[in-house]
Amino acid sequence: MSGFSFDQLSVHGQSRAGLRGAQQGACVEVAVTHAAVGVRDSKDRDGGVFVVGAQQWSAFTTRVKNGKFDR
Repeated sequence: MSGFSFDQLSVHGQSRAGLRGAQQGACVEVAVTHAAVGVRDSKDRDGGVFVVGAQQWSAFTTRVKNGKFDR
């Protein structure tokens, strides 16, 4: 998925959230639409956006929740 800016996603999306990591200051912002999800560094908003399809995002988050990436 390309051609989307984060601001376009957040305007057309239903939600926008800041997610904080275990380390203080390690935050990302997530914009969700029915078709795509955009993720960016909240401290470097001009640094680029990672955009994936909604189905791929769902599959990724399911694997995270199930511990597939735990070491």
